[in-house]
Amino acid sequence: MEKLPTRFWLGYTGNGAEWARADGSNADGHHADWPYYQGPPGELNALLDLCQYPHGTDLLVADDIDRVILFVVEPRRKKTADDLYAAAWHEDLKSLQVQGFIEAECLSWGSIDEWRHRRWMNAHGEGEELFAKLADGTMLPIPEPIVDPRDPDEFLDELDTTWPLIRDGETRVKVTDKGWAIMEEFLYDALTLGPDFSRISTLLELGFTDTAVREASVTLESMLKRRLRTAKFGNNLISQIDSCLEQGGVDLTYRRIVITRLRTVFTFVRNKFGHNIDPRLPVSEANALCWRIVSLYDSPVWDQLAIDSE
Repeated sequence: MEKLPTRFWLGYTGNGAEWARADGSNADGHHADWPYYQGPPGELNALLDLCQYPHGTDLLVADDIDRVILFVVEPRRKKTADDLYAAAWHEDLKSLQVQGFIEAECLSWGSIDEWRHRRWMNAHGEGEELFAKLADGTMLPIPEPIVDPRDPDEFLDELDTTWPLIRDGETRVKVTDKGWAIMEEFLYDALTLGPDFSRISTLLELGFTDTAVREASVTLESMLKRRLRTAKFGNNLISQIDSCLEQGGVDLTYRRIVITRLRTVFTFVRNKFGHNIDPRLPVSEANALCWRIVSLYDSPVWDQLAIDSE
């Protein structure tokens, strides 16, 4: 993992074909109506997404489409609409697991045929048959995929075993201490603070880490309230932002990514440090949290909101 995480990821272009990066270049296609979407390929980007949530957070597999896994944060919220998510590419997840950056429960890796069979088994209820509905309404039975037994002497190329064998409702991942350490190290080096965050720089230099994170959260929320010319805060502010982005013509999928990341910062960073003192917060963790806040603050998506009143 030699490259820093991609800072801006525009998500699905909405044309049913390709993803778009912030520089306008295209990435691989994805075809799913999800509440959240993955970042660009790369194990560090995957780790960045999984590390949106506090240490020890369990992420339950919610779906698996187009070689990408969608995770939902546990414990689940009272309302499904309030659930929080992460996502990552198959290949990146396997790499993170092999290197010990994540630990996984009920997750192994196999061939595409084994993956297809596991998918069929997960969908096949006891005593039930599976059908596909054709355009003319005909119900076509889906037979159980055949998987030939592996020859113990057969060598399987690494690319042949990058398909996740998941157990519905049981497969979870969690970032390990090793994973957190590597992420915090990268984000420590990646943090760049502009003039709007000059006070945060001073606080970090003085060792007031929790105060720096609190100040950064307030700076982000104040900017958003100023742009919207609103007194709303918290979840009400986020709802108004989502509505304004929709009115500004921002793609639905991009909105879902932005709003989820904003909700994550508000829920796990702003709320925690706005009401609690943590003088022993490590500098590395404070830098990582500030990086997330600054990345949201600097996002070009806010140009689609109301013009700043200043």
